[in-house]
Amino acid sequence: FTFTKVKSYDDLQKAIKESDKPVLLDFYADWCVECIKMESATYSKEPVQKELERFLVLKADVTKQDETDKELMKKFNIIGPPATLFFVNGQLVKSSSFFGFKGPEDFVNHLQKVK
Repeated sequence: FTFTKVKSYDDLQKAIKESDKPVLLDFYADWCVECIKMESATYSKEPVQKELERFLVLKADVTKQDETDKELMKKFNIIGPPATLFFVNGQLVKSSSFFGFKGPEDFVNHLQKVK
C-alpha cells in the first residue's frame, strides 16, 4: 500500500468521493513521537500492509500546523496527531476512528472490523 497525501478538506472530500474502498485517514507530523512509532512499528509490518490493501490510505501531514492543517484538524475535532479516521461509503465512522498509537496486532484486528 502507499499513502496518498491530502492537504485540505477539499482534497479529502475529493479522494473519499472517488474511492470505492473504505478510506483510512492518518494524521501525521514529523515532530509526533507516536506517529513515528506507528510508522516504524505498525505500518511497516506485513500483516498490516496486507490488510490495508483493501483501503484507500490517506495521510494528512500536519507538521507545519499552518491554517490549512488547523482547518482540517478542526473539522474532525482533532487536537493533534496521531489520529486515524475511517470513512465508509463516504461517511466518517466515528466508532472505528481512534487517537494515539496501536501496535500491529491491535491495528490488524481493528482494520478487520471496518467494513
